[in-house]
Amino acid sequence: MADRDEKPEVMLEDVKLEKVWDEKACKDVPGWAGKTLEKALGNKIEIVSSKPKAGFILRSAIELIIFDEKKGELSAAMSVIVMDADKSLKASLSTKGGLKGIDAKNLQKKLQKLVETLADKCGKDAADEILAAAKGK
Repeated sequence: MADRDEKPEVMLEDVKLEKVWDEKACKDVPGWAGKTLEKALGNKIEIVSSKPKAGFILRSAIELIIFDEKKGELSAAMSVIVMDADKSLKASLSTKGGLKGIDAKNLQKKLQKLVETLADKCGKDAADEILAAAKGK
């Protein structure tokens, strides 16, 4: 079954939420990030629900979300660690971004957009690392 089109298996751990300015405002962030991360990995990777014997594990975290109400700025940082099944580090990826012109009315929508943008970038970068590591085995 080791044909060329075999997809590497990846288990996604739940996205951890670290430093945020408001727990209540950010309660949906891990869900948004997780769904986007899974989508961004693409169809060349198979998502599994338990630890794969020969695949990979993705550990991700939203490290920081800051909302400066006076300046109307929202910023965030996300990291993803790619490990093999033995929890040996294969890649450590991170990205950060921000949005300006944020007010209380559009905060949730803009927060979701920012988180999904970061998760999409991390997911695509992680997919590249996973595919490269799978070919190197």
